[in-house]
Amino acid sequence: MKKVWLGALVFALGVALAAPAMAIDWSATGWIGTIGVVHKNVSSAIWSLGLTEANGFNDTGSYLRMRSRLKLTARASENLYGVMYFEMNAVRYGSTTGAAAPNSTGAFWGPQTSGRARPDDVEVKELYLDFRVPAITVPIWLRIGRQAFAIRPNVFLLQEGAGISGRMKIDPVTVYVGWGKIYQGNDYLADDWDIWMWDISAALKPAKVGIFGAYQDFRQTAPVTPTNPYGVWASSEGTLGLDAGDLHLWWIGGYVDGKVGPIKGTLDFVYNGGEFDWDSPGATDWDYGGWLVRLVGSYVWNNWTFGLGFKYASGDDINDFSRDNDVKGYVGPYSEMEDVPRSDLLVMEGAWNQFMKVGQGVGMTGFTSGGYWFVRPFVDWQALDWLKLRFQFAYIGDTVDDGDLLTCQLDPTTGNVKDNDDIGWEIDLGAVINVYKNLRLNLGFGYLIAGDALDETWQRTDSAGRVVNDNESVDDPWMTFAEIVYTF
Repeated sequence: MKKVWLGALVFALGVALAAPAMAIDWSATGWIGTIGVVHKNVSSAIWSLGLTEANGFNDTGSYLRMRSRLKLTARASENLYGVMYFEMNAVRYGSTTGAAAPNSTGAFWGPQTSGRARPDDVEVKELYLDFRVPAITVPIWLRIGRQAFAIRPNVFLLQEGAGISGRMKIDPVTVYVGWGKIYQGNDYLADDWDIWMWDISAALKPAKVGIFGAYQDFRQTAPVTPTNPYGVWASSEGTLGLDAGDLHLWWIGGYVDGKVGPIKGTLDFVYNGGEFDWDSPGATDWDYGGWLVRLVGSYVWNNWTFGLGFKYASGDDINDFSRDNDVKGYVGPYSEMEDVPRSDLLVMEGAWNQFMKVGQGVGMTGFTSGGYWFVRPFVDWQALDWLKLRFQFAYIGDTVDDGDLLTCQLDPTTGNVKDNDDIGWEIDLGAVINVYKNLRLNLGFGYLIAGDALDETWQRTDSAGRVVNDNESVDDPWMTFAEIVYTF
């Protein structure tokens, strides 16, 4: 193994020394960061179907973990370059679990750091070539290989994977199209997972407007079960389900970004549709249909930024799903971790004011974005050149009908599932401290005061595995973190 690494090092040095002769311009960017997290009742695993026996329920958890990224660009000319983008990713400090899993060596002490149990140290995030198509007057670029597919990444799609994309710009219009291979099954079977996407925008001062869409196929292996229409989002690529049908989903949306003087705003809307086609001719297909809207506006005055954010994502109607197989909760395109990196609320969505978006990154909402809405006033104050202070509060509501998004509560008199609308009030405090020009310390604390849809949940089984229909009190969720990041 040492000989392999030595050979790789010699090869890399040879390439670097030969670069001037090949007229290749090499550049490197990246970052190294560590984050410490303390949290209570924030992990999405706790809120799976109201099951309160999950590890960590009503308990305080804490950990320290790190992550680093290195992006190498080899540019031959203004019309041709290649990118190699790596991630060094660690589980919690001191962890020895998952020794066979990838990207975890940085946290281990002891024999797990070497030998045959050693995991892969470095993940390849992106590996592609990017070039302008020659002999065409219209500037058309192609990107081939493992790449980041990003369309409105705070709302709709951000995922890395193998595929091909193209882009063209004729002022003021920009066109982007892409295809990604999420999962390659058997070469001789139609069991792959694919996504096709497009985005057309126009920069019309003082606003940018755009429309986008996508279509995604999950063939044969999609892990959808008769009771869980969202199983595919909580699974790794190619995870076997019942092999009982194919899942076809599509999205269409639009957006506006604008800035007039000190006023800035952004508006996004997405609608998703599709169906799950059961192979059995006697089974009724599922129809997917949900929507999401997000609006953020801000006003800058001296060193202050005042703003207001709003988001609404449709939720399921439990009775409609049971009766008509209609899935009305909004879902985004598949991503192995989550459908999109949400970052408006620290507790509910798991991210706000962080750089790395790790740890409790999916928050309480789990793998899909549907089932809740919120409105959040916020203010940022650039108190000093090196210090920014941040504050926001939010009211969060539940959009699920005939049930709740996060909990399952029973009426003790009727035994029916309750339908509550009030998830609660969240308060977030944050600070950004520039220690040096390229060294930043981010701090954050969030607390969610639970409402009726969150303050208790149904304990499905007791310690002996017996079903009991009592409602157990939920402690208010909260989360705090400290993160230091060096960028270069």
